[in-house]
Amino acid sequence: MKKFVVSTLLFVLVPLVMSYFFLKLYMSANSENIDLYDFNYSWIEKLEHPPKVLLLGSSTIKYGLNSTILAEELGYEVGQVINLAENGRTAIQTAQLLKDLPEQTFDSVSVVVIGIDSWTYSQKYYEHNTLLMYDLNPIQSLLLRNSSEKEITFNEMIGVPLYKRILGSYKVSNTALDVPEFYGSGRLEKKPKNFDESVRNWYQSDVYSFSDIQFYHLKRILDFFKRKGIEVILLDTPKRSDWREDLEKNCAEVQREFDTRLKQIIGGQVHVIHTTSVRKEDESLFFNDGIHLNTIGQDWYSVEFAKVLSGTR
Repeated sequence: MKKFVVSTLLFVLVPLVMSYFFLKLYMSANSENIDLYDFNYSWIEKLEHPPKVLLLGSSTIKYGLNSTILAEELGYEVGQVINLAENGRTAIQTAQLLKDLPEQTFDSVSVVVIGIDSWTYSQKYYEHNTLLMYDLNPIQSLLLRNSSEKEITFNEMIGVPLYKRILGSYKVSNTALDVPEFYGSGRLEKKPKNFDESVRNWYQSDVYSFSDIQFYHLKRILDFFKRKGIEVILLDTPKRSDWREDLEKNCAEVQREFDTRLKQIIGGQVHVIHTTSVRKEDESLFFNDGIHLNTIGQDWYSVEFAKVLSGTR
């Protein structure tokens, strides 16, 4: 019996320990390529005015909305709209980000805008970041779920360090950063990588399913803001017409499955805004690729979305 217990422990612990040290080595080797602003939001404490609107999500929100323009259009002081979206950021990472932010960040927030891109909820999306393969490893999935709510001794030693390194919520630097230009929004000057292939390849639904754990953490995010009485808007940012046509032609069933699962989570309590109002003649001017707005497109959409946002409240 003793031999069986030891063998079982080794079977479970060895892969976890190896993963932990691999991740530590990986982060160390790539630390020079990490922008401090990706994971350090100490600049929020330097804001002259408390934030009223939070923007969350991945690159479509980071480059799709200009915090400064939104604040001006909504009648707020500059700096009262802040963009905490980041390239490739998933619902899992956003949930952890909210947990790590100082509680006073949310004191004056009245509305949160969260980008909702269906492909980021597919397991296929993990290939763009090999540190996100939760659903493909039951042990990591279990640790992830447990450490989200409670931190037992075993998770303190292995699960939580692994969890936080995978999520990118570790502190790259303790340096207090200056408030970034555009209050967290990015300006896309060049074409992003990984977005040249057909939309069908973004999902490969015959091989990969949607991520249960991503939806689980989206629900946690919505519950987090519900408890605080903060309005949530889920935003499908503008996409180029050829991209949408590809989606409708080749991935309509996948999109319907996503919409169904999304409705099951949000019920009728959350606004979902789909943006389709880009004129074809403007697309070459506004888009960097099928899903990302360039600087001109960002400025245009920030004004347009401010009108929509005002009308939903």
